[in-house]
Amino acid sequence: MSLEYIYTYHRSFSFLFNVKSNPFSFSKPLSAVSIVLLVVLSGCSSPVTSSTDQASSSMDPVPRVEAPPVLKEDFEVPQNSGLYAKLNRHRSLEVVEGVGVNNSAGLQATYVGYDRGSERIVLEYSLGQRGLTYSLCYDVRFDEDFQFVRGGKIMGLGPDVKVTGGNTVIPAGWSARSNFAEDGGIHTYVYSQNKKWKWGESVHSDKAVFRKGDFHKVTLQVQLNDPANLPNGESHIYVDGKLQVTHKKIQYRGVSGDNTLISKLLFETFHGGNTPEYAPRDKNGNYTTVNAYFDNIEVYEGLHVCTLGE
Repeated sequence: MSLEYIYTYHRSFSFLFNVKSNPFSFSKPLSAVSIVLLVVLSGCSSPVTSSTDQASSSMDPVPRVEAPPVLKEDFEVPQNSGLYAKLNRHRSLEVVEGVGVNNSAGLQATYVGYDRGSERIVLEYSLGQRGLTYSLCYDVRFDEDFQFVRGGKIMGLGPDVKVTGGNTVIPAGWSARSNFAEDGGIHTYVYSQNKKWKWGESVHSDKAVFRKGDFHKVTLQVQLNDPANLPNGESHIYVDGKLQVTHKKIQYRGVSGDNTLISKLLFETFHGGNTPEYAPRDKNGNYTTVNAYFDNIEVYEGLHVCTLGE
C-alpha cells in the first residue's frame, strides 16, 4: 500500500478521526475502531482517478498490426522466377524503369487493338495458399491517350479452375475480376453459380474514377459464399481508399472443398468484350495500340484496403 493512497483516505475521512492536515500527525491517539476502518478502506480501494482520466484510458488507441501480404511484387528487383518473371515474359508486358509509382520501375502493358477488342493478356499465378476471403491491391495508370472504348478487364482472383470467357459455370469454378468501364469508371465482373446470363455480372461505380496519366490504387475484396449452397458472397472495390462498388448476394461456388477456395491471382487485362466495337482505334478508324502501367501488386488474406503509396 503506497503512502499517497493512505494520505488520500486520511484526508477524506479526517472528520472521523479528528486528523490534522498532516495525516501522520494526530491531535490525539486514534481509537482502535478508527484504525481498523482506516486500514479496511485503504486496503480495499484503488487509486482515485477522474472521469477524464478514465475516459482517456479507455480510448487509448491499440496499435493495429497488419499481416504482411501473401503475394507482393513491386518490380524493383529483377527476378528470374516468380510473378515478376512470369509477367515480364509475356509478349505484351515489360518491366520498365521510370513508369511505376514515383518514377520507380513498373510493368508496362501494351494493348494491341484487333477485331475482338485488344489482344488478350491472360496469366494466372498461385497465391501459395487458399482461403475464403482475400484482398487484391494494385496501382494502375492509364496513358494520357488511353482509350477505354466500351470497357475491358484489369485483374482479379479465382480458384484452382476459373470460369471466364462466357464458358459454362461448374460447381467448383468461378471468377471475380475488376474491369475498367467506357467512361473511366470501374466495376466488378463475376462468374458465379447464380449469374443470370452467359457472361459475367457486374455492379458499376457511380462515376468515373480513373484520371488518365495518374496512378490510382485499386483494392478488390472477394469474400466467398459460405456455406457453398448460399448466395452470401460479396465483392467490393475501393479506389484510392474510397469504396466505389459493393456487389452482394453472390454464390461463387456450388460445392465446398479446397479446390473451390481463392487460390490464384488472375492477371487478365484487355479491351472486351469480343467484338470490334471494343477495340482502340486511331483517328482514321484503324486499330491502334495504347498503354497502361502497373505497380505494387499485392494480395492480402482477409479484408484489407490499400492506399496509394502503400
